[in-house]
Amino acid sequence: MRDKVRAKVGYEWKAIYKSLNKLDPEQTNFVTAQQFEQTCESVGVRNIHKDDIHGLLKRYGEDGKINYNVMSKDFGLHTPKFDLFYKHTKREKNIERLKNFFKNDKTENRFAGL
Repeated sequence: MRDKVRAKVGYEWKAIYKSLNKLDPEQTNFVTAQQFEQTCESVGVRNIHKDDIHGLLKRYGEDGKINYNVMSKDFGLHTPKFDLFYKHTKREKNIERLKNFFKNDKTENRFAGL
């Protein structure tokens, strides 16, 4: 099962991983089986069957969700570049928090030119 699914998603894995990462704003590394299936279809991988998803849930699942990060590493498709997706998303979240902080703070005008 593992090799079969790996062969299906391998070519498009970078796009799949990036899309899954966007669906996971809290960076839990988990997505639902439905999100995984829809993401694969959206990047052109249409031959993922229900049996494949069930096998992924069995092997990489927890509480009905698939750990796409562990799956990526186990498939041998994970590269250090993928970790940039996480950092980028976390950075965006921190920037948004700072914007909200300064929006509510009267000192915002001091930083307007930055």
